Amino acid sequence: MNIPTNELTSRPTHEITLDNGLKIIVREDHRNPEFCSTVVYCVGDSYENPEEWGLGSLLLYSLFDGYERETALAKELGGSSTGWGGENLSQVVRLPREHLETAFEIQSSIMTKDLQDEVIRRYLDLMILRSKKKSMFVSAISFSPELEALIEVGTSYYRPPEGITANLERLTVEQVKQWHKTWYGPNNAVLSIAGDITPDEVKFLAEKHFGSIPKCDAPHRPVARGPSAPGYRRITQHLDTSYPLMLIVFNTPSATATDHQTVRALQVIGALLSQATPAHLTTIGQNPALIRSNSHRYQRGDARLSFAYYFDGDPDEAEAGFWRLLEEVRSTPLSLADIEQAIDTVSTERQRAYDDIGAQSELIAMLAGNGYPWQLLDLEVAQLRSVTPADIQYAVQTCLTRDRVSVGHIFPVTQESGDIEE
Repeated sequence: MNIPTNELTSRPTHEITLDNGLKIIVREDHRNPEFCSTVVYCVGDSYENPEEWGLGSLLLYSLFDGYERETALAKELGGSSTGWGGENLSQVVRLPREHLETAFEIQSSIMTKDLQDEVIRRYLDLMILRSKKKSMFVSAISFSPELEALIEVGTSYYRPPEGITANLERLTVEQVKQWHKTWYGPNNAVLSIAGDITPDEVKFLAEKHFGSIPKCDAPHRPVARGPSAPGYRRITQHLDTSYPLMLIVFNTPSATATDHQTVRALQVIGALLSQATPAHLTTIGQNPALIRSNSHRYQRGDARLSFAYYFDGDPDEAEAGFWRLLEEVRSTPLSLADIEQAIDTVSTERQRAYDDIGAQSELIAMLAGNGYPWQLLDLEVAQLRSVTPADIQYAVQTCLTRDRVSVGHIFPVTQESGDIEE
């Protein structure tokens, strides 16, 4: 059954907490006989102190060693099973509804896994080798380590590759096991299930497979935040790109900020400048032809709004064209007609994404795992549709400023090299 894309249907959602602290969120969606179950551990890159850099990724590899068996089993049953790291470690299993117990068996096995010394050493050696390789690849959403360093000016979150390498070389197997023991327990995780299931059956099976797992002693780690406006930063690099690429990245509030109207306006601006630009703006700055905008929404720390476009000729002139376009939006209020297509584009995109049980399960787990209300999921589309021209102008004036930006002028490696930073 299809639902209108201008509304977000709120589905029955229930919260359960086991005696060992495991938080469970059940979202009923009975349209199809399937479910998606996500476990998010409240630990990852953003929780690491400098002397712990690399531990999150190392645990990801070690915990999922041999996971091909679980992946094959899920595929055989008509579904999928995946895991990944980053800001949090996540494990997602999607299966037909009659295999709910199988999903919990797969997911609880990671929480109770006994790490082997030889496995830890193997992945530690592999990570050290990888960390020493200088990345030459760049794209509209993947930045070089040097540009990342500029973006993260003033924050303890940025982890330089050489720092990760040095820390990995100091790590012992005992330290890795202690990190696992400290963080990977039921009271530091969220289990979110969306689909054709009921709270009673979820609670029964969760008690059976997770209920006896002991708590861990995860410490509190505050969010690492940097200055919101550290000043204009720019770098010129020659990397693996087919055409000259301009990357413009703004430090912005995350979607969990109390001023949600500004955050939603920034999401609309991304579409406004890349997918749904009003006709009268396309000639400003010779139309820089943005190929991609990207915003991070529900992470623990600060967010970014990035723009990318290919350009010809002088990079300073190409960048100036973007700033002229932005200045027009900053100084002259747009009309409701100007922003309607952008609002429709981004809200419809989010509506369609959240209509999937996988997106519901994963985002609810991520929100709850990072300490935010899962209800933000159901509010986003309505908030996007309430964005006004005044919200757009305010967001541009306060967030898309030169003192919040990092700019990358990226050229193909075949051109004359010589990096320049300002």
